[in-house]
Amino acid sequence: MAIYGEWVFLQYFLPGAFRPSNEELVYLKTDLKYLDKEWDKITCPVWIIHGDKDTFVPVGNVEYAKKKLTKSPSVEVKILPGAKHFIPWEQYDDIKEVLMRLK
Repeated sequence: MAIYGEWVFLQYFLPGAFRPSNEELVYLKTDLKYLDKEWDKITCPVWIIHGDKDTFVPVGNVEYAKKKLTKSPSVEVKILPGAKHFIPWEQYDDIKEVLMRLK
């Protein structure tokens, strides 16, 4: 059962992209608890790109991730001023710049 559209008929009033994301929120809390135990399995370099105006995922999560990535040889962070949640679609040049640095 979806969080914001608990009643089936309300699902039809959500824009198309929100329907599956709304359903994903139902399982998010359980998944995050499971994944919290898996951070030490990440042993590759990590880039974190986050918008400082993201209203879905607080920018404070960046610090949490940095603390948990203890086995990563490097953690690079790029906070995008004014960027919201949809960075890959709205901040293409920033994503491209980071990807072009990867070896």
